[in-house]
Amino acid sequence: MNTIFLYFYSLSLLFILSSFFPNSGLFYFAPMMILSFYKLSLPACLWWGLVCGLTIDFFASETKLGFYALNYCLATLILYRYKYQFFEDSLSTLPIMTFIFGFCTTLISTILYSVVITPIPLSLKWVYHDLLWMPISDAIYAAMAFAFPLQWIKQKRYFTFLFGRR
Repeated sequence: MNTIFLYFYSLSLLFILSSFFPNSGLFYFAPMMILSFYKLSLPACLWWGLVCGLTIDFFASETKLGFYALNYCLATLILYRYKYQFFEDSLSTLPIMTFIFGFCTTLISTILYSVVITPIPLSLKWVYHDLLWMPISDAIYAAMAFAFPLQWIKQKRYFTFLFGRR
């Protein structure tokens, strides 16, 4: 699948879903980044991490410009080598890797936020919400918006639905 198409698909989901769920806190570009791990080289993935991070930075009012770009690039550097631990074509790979990406990105953003802006008080509630439930919601988002539709398209049911025959 074309990375540019995935970028604009993720961007449209960012606009649509954030208007209905403004406080969801989803990493809308995480599935796109994971899919790019399997299709592109590390430097290309870092460039896409920069582009996706800057896109989030343009819409985030609570952080400085470049915060999410640095966050996505660091997460890409950490997680890119783990693409070999999971099969590319498995239906569960994208949600699992998105969970790991969300977990890693949350840890990185907490560290960066504490260094650049103000320290975040760590508590059991924070661990439960930000390190467990938010990555789970990112994984569900990845499954519903990316993994299941891509599986459906790969099985050519999409074309049967549009044209009525195989």
